[in-house]
Amino acid sequence: MWIIIRLLAFVVAFVVRLRPNLIRPKRFGELDGKTFYYSIKQDRSGVRGYRVGIPFKVPVVFRLQAEDASDSFFKSIGYAKEYQTGDLHFDSSIYIASDHPALFEHLAERDEARRLISDAIQSGYNRVAADGSYLWIEHEGDASPSDTDMVRVDELHNAFKDIGRRIRLRNDRYNLRVMLVEALTWSIAIYSIATIFEWSASGGSVHVQESALLKAGLFLAVLMFIVLFMVIRAILDGSSRGHRILVEGVLLLLIGLPVSGISLVSELNRRLDVPTPTMMSRQITKRYFKTTRRKNRTRYHYYVEFADTPTFGGHTLPDKVKLPRSEWERLPQRGPIWQKLGSGAFGLAWYRGFASSP
Repeated sequence: MWIIIRLLAFVVAFVVRLRPNLIRPKRFGELDGKTFYYSIKQDRSGVRGYRVGIPFKVPVVFRLQAEDASDSFFKSIGYAKEYQTGDLHFDSSIYIASDHPALFEHLAERDEARRLISDAIQSGYNRVAADGSYLWIEHEGDASPSDTDMVRVDELHNAFKDIGRRIRLRNDRYNLRVMLVEALTWSIAIYSIATIFEWSASGGSVHVQESALLKAGLFLAVLMFIVLFMVIRAILDGSSRGHRILVEGVLLLLIGLPVSGISLVSELNRRLDVPTPTMMSRQITKRYFKTTRRKNRTRYHYYVEFADTPTFGGHTLPDKVKLPRSEWERLPQRGPIWQKLGSGAFGLAWYRGFASSP
């Protein structure tokens, strides 16, 4: 059941990241007959920012914001290539994160568009962006959207609304690559979060030697990180957005791959373990549970203790094992029981359950 949930989480995250506008933003208000939308960015500490936008269904994706140190660094080493409009003030202060030639021509020819973008950034907005469906202005910090934001978005929309005539069957050759990379890295991170929930909910030991599983899983995670990093770097080389996606992707992979690597090794080790399980006679001396309280929530942890510690596959079995509640409830309080053990497809011994007879 949990493997299905994890795979669904991976697929849903992939689709949502590939199609970021599947969920329509909230309606904010109207101005001159035009409808505006907004979204609030917040966490437990409160509001962290907001954005206000207007429908802008033009296949041009861009982010225009103040140039930071990472932009300058990646440009200096030749990994990121940013278009220059020829306006020295604009080019020195605004970073053009886009690879669409239609945007380049538009910004080079439209003084008003450059002026409005510069004015927005200097007025406290951190970004002017388009995602193929909406044109947005974004503001960071503890603030709320207002009618002033609608006026500014409307002015920017008027300055960009004729960009469509410049497309003429040309496209952004990096856009699909960026979406695929973002979809993949976010999906891996979400998959790992779902896996952590599974581990927390199951509440039982799975492998005899968890340290060996951790080593194998982390080794696989390192290999996957190296391969994915090299692939991402190669396919985004030369994009003005590539370094930002690369940095974001590395952070997501560092979060998601360790858990995903351990989970993948565990799953394959058990699911490819075809041989009949080994039956080990054990003597239960105690069956009990413990409780822990955290933030007004009580959690139960279920254990069983044995009188003996036999060896299996060169490893000494522990005299105490943590079990899922469903399995724990089926065991006697005391007495003999048969423990089923698997050697594992990768040699990682694991618990396959219990039986009343061999």
